[in-house]
Amino acid sequence: MRYKVKYFVQKAFWRILVPKDLKIEADKKVFVFIGTPLHGNLGDQAISEATNRMLQSKNRLTFEVSCKDIPASIPYLKRNLNNDSILVLQGGGSFGDLYQREAEYRRVIIKNFPNNRIIVFPQSTFFENDDFLRKEVLFYKKYKNVVIAARDEKSYAFLKEKFENKIILSPDIVMSLEISNDNGANRKGVITLFRQDKEKSVSNELRVLIDEQVRQCYKDVEESDTVIEEEVSKKDRLIILQDLWNRLAQRELIITDRLHGMVFGYITKTPTLVLKNNNGKIGAAYESWLSSCNWVEYWNPATESLISARRKIMSKSINSESMHMTMASGYGNLVSLLESEGD
Repeated sequence: MRYKVKYFVQKAFWRILVPKDLKIEADKKVFVFIGTPLHGNLGDQAISEATNRMLQSKNRLTFEVSCKDIPASIPYLKRNLNNDSILVLQGGGSFGDLYQREAEYRRVIIKNFPNNRIIVFPQSTFFENDDFLRKEVLFYKKYKNVVIAARDEKSYAFLKEKFENKIILSPDIVMSLEISNDNGANRKGVITLFRQDKEKSVSNELRVLIDEQVRQCYKDVEESDTVIEEEVSKKDRLIILQDLWNRLAQRELIITDRLHGMVFGYITKTPTLVLKNNNGKIGAAYESWLSSCNWVEYWNPATESLISARRKIMSKSINSESMHMTMASGYGNLVSLLESEGD
């Protein structure tokens, strides 16, 4: 209810609230990337960065609208967008009932732009509420202009079974980033990236076990996360992300239970041991795209020592060329959608 009240209030004052950099010529075919976050989840911020880079590599102007600016921007977009422009909605792990505010953002955009192609960028699915799922299926059924990209094979199969929209399979968009790394020969120590939110799966007892093993193997230990407390503006996004990526690239090893902790290990080519989270999205992403990656592996600290897991992952060479080919092929359907002119 609060979001709907805010929507109508901002709609009434859209002329003064519309973002200053949202200036679209009505005869231009453009990308409008909608729903970017301001919060401190750097996985979500990396999705925004990677999405912008992919869109900007195509032959269209790209405009970004944050979640905060959606209500004020809709009237302007309805007046200025032509039907050949493509709307891109933020990807991530929010397609389901765990993050219902993001689901409401998507519905607002979709209802207001029935004549434009709308692409929901790669998402994981997670539905526990059957009634919520039924309502989502019925809603999307009315809008065949919407294409949904699943970022793992499990989500793809689920969406194909439940939804009547066009469904495509694509890796998490952050895996498309190419990060230069000059620290490969000087790596040292370990960094841990563990979550503390509602998707947390590492128990306090298991965390103690992990910490004990980490301290036995390393003197240089950094405990961190992919979430920071402050807001992240569009202007500061890349600076903050590069700071984290540089820190990761200086480490010999990453241990994480975060999907984007795993993905950041992949793009920085940092050996990464991954623990499963509570909703299966890490496992689904790993099995879909990273199971053949030599520098990212599962670790179960309850059954395998860190010494053993570390020795195993460090003994392997970086197979970056074959992984680059895997990812390029994985993004094929998504890229074709962005480049095509028709339905």
